Order: sequence, then structure tokens, then C-alpha cells
Amino acid sequence: MTCPLLKEDLIFNLTQGLGYEERSLALYEEFLTMLEGKELSAEEIHDKEIIERIASDERRHITIAKRLIVIAEEYYHTT
Repeated sequence: MTCPLLKEDLIFNLTQGLGYEERSLALYEEFLTMLEGKELSAEEIHDKEIIERIASDERRHITIAKRLIVIAEEYYHTT
């Protein structure tokens, strides 16, 4: 079975996606840093917890995207 995408296109798309995930994570982490040391209302604490979970998801997405790039590189190297 062959992949219908060209190697360059697939790697480009995965790399672009990785960049988006990294930028998103950086923004969430920056926002969380701004909240550190501040007295927060119950609603703000809830919002902060949601942002922390989203940041955690972004970290997983980054790990997955990096692994997919390696897998794609290996796939095209062996075909």
C-alpha cells in the first residue's frame, strides 16, 4: 500500500501542525504565568484549571506530532 501524499507535502503538513501546537502551548503557558501569584475568584480558578488541561493536551499533541514526523520519515525512507 502506498501513501497518496508526497513525502514533502506530508512532512510539511505535520511540521506546520507541530508549529501550531507549540505556539498554542506557549500562549497557554504565558497566560498561566500571568495568573501566578494573583488572588483568583472561584470562576477564575475554574478557568485556570481548564487552561491547564488544555495546555496538557497541547503537550500530548506535540509529542504525537513529533512521533508522526518520525514515522513519516521512516516510511518514506523504506519505500
